[in-house]
Amino acid sequence: MLIKMMKTLLAILATSVVFTTFLIPVKPSLAAPPKDAKLIAEHLEFFGFQSKITEDYLLAESSKYVSIYMHQMDLGLNLNIAFPVNQNAIKNRAKLTELLNNINAKAIVIKLYVDESNDLVIEAVYTGDYNKKEFGSFIQTYLADYELVYEKWEDLNQYLKD
Repeated sequence: MLIKMMKTLLAILATSVVFTTFLIPVKPSLAAPPKDAKLIAEHLEFFGFQSKITEDYLLAESSKYVSIYMHQMDLGLNLNIAFPVNQNAIKNRAKLTELLNNINAKAIVIKLYVDESNDLVIEAVYTGDYNKKEFGSFIQTYLADYELVYEKWEDLNQYLKD
């Protein structure tokens, strides 16, 4: 089931997520919190997150892991966060794109890109309805993918606004 979910994710991903301890994220434009926001928030506590549910999103924060904005989509749950890029990213778009492509090539569920607002976005999509076992596996994979981001954080940081 997880392999099927991953193949589906790879086929439909079109949005993203990013983390830093030095920058203030741009709050993404969101529609609604996850359908099962309370169950998801409780599940995320197992991974060390504290969650806040608003009318627009679920925000999961942790001192150990990345913060995550989550909102409901027709096909499932979108997880994302974005940070504005600096002039270096605009001037050196090809180098930044190469860096993001290298991370994306190794990642399983997250995708990094620069959107039309010049924000670096890291995003993932959990398809289908909440299922404790599948969602747990998804979040473990999501957090493992973030290790790729952390490994390249110094390189990424040169393209982000202070």
